[in-house]
Amino acid sequence: MKIGTYNIRVDMPIDWLRGHGWWFNRHRLVIKKIKDNDLDIIALQEVKHWFQLLSINLALHEYDSFSVGRNSDNGLIGERVGIWWKKNKYKLIVKNHFFISETPDQSSKGWDATYKKVCAVVMLQDILTGEYIHVFSTHLDSNGKVAKEKGMKLVLSKMDKINKRHTIFMLGDLNISPFIHPDYLISPYYLALEKYNDCYKIANTINQIMPNTYNGFNSNIEPTEHYRGDMIFTNLNYVEQYSNEFDSQASDHNLIHIKTK
Repeated sequence: MKIGTYNIRVDMPIDWLRGHGWWFNRHRLVIKKIKDNDLDIIALQEVKHWFQLLSINLALHEYDSFSVGRNSDNGLIGERVGIWWKKNKYKLIVKNHFFISETPDQSSKGWDATYKKVCAVVMLQDILTGEYIHVFSTHLDSNGKVAKEKGMKLVLSKMDKINKRHTIFMLGDLNISPFIHPDYLISPYYLALEKYNDCYKIANTINQIMPNTYNGFNSNIEPTEHYRGDMIFTNLNYVEQYSNEFDSQASDHNLIHIKTK
């Protein structure tokens, strides 16, 4: 199985002025990344309702998907996170979503967050083997320290309810660092690591130019693991390969993907 995560950078008016960040100029590069790597499952973040979502769905016609907007309780409005899977390999069993806040059933900002955040969840079944796979795609707040810690605890609490004989992935732009930050009593990264494996740490082989997963549209960014905020956690104990596809033209984040076996 090949599964990945990609913050595709929400289409912003400022990007139209800069030119290089405009979605019209980037969307073919994003789609090419996904297709060239032949991903079975891909989690996307910062998908703008309609324009970006429509172009992605038209291009990834061999995939089914479930995506959720952050600005309405039913998930139909606002910037989206979502999950796409190859329809010839997996069938959808259950889909769900919750908001990263004290009121997870309502569109809302949590704790000290700057933005509303949401998590999309699917339970898939491998058509060939019958195996069940649970995928959590989310985007934690970039600023709120309490929101990151509490948000991580909320996502983990949902994951804890799943049958551990099933395969589980939590992936997305988690906006966290593998390094202890003095403002945290408990690092959100280590909260996740207490229960699940960081695929970067357990991979048999690593394919990357640098550990950064955020590039800021800057081809000359300095290498540092402090910017490895896009992550994949799993209850699997082995990953064959971890890949970090550095590309400062397609998005301000890199495509991260793993091969499980």
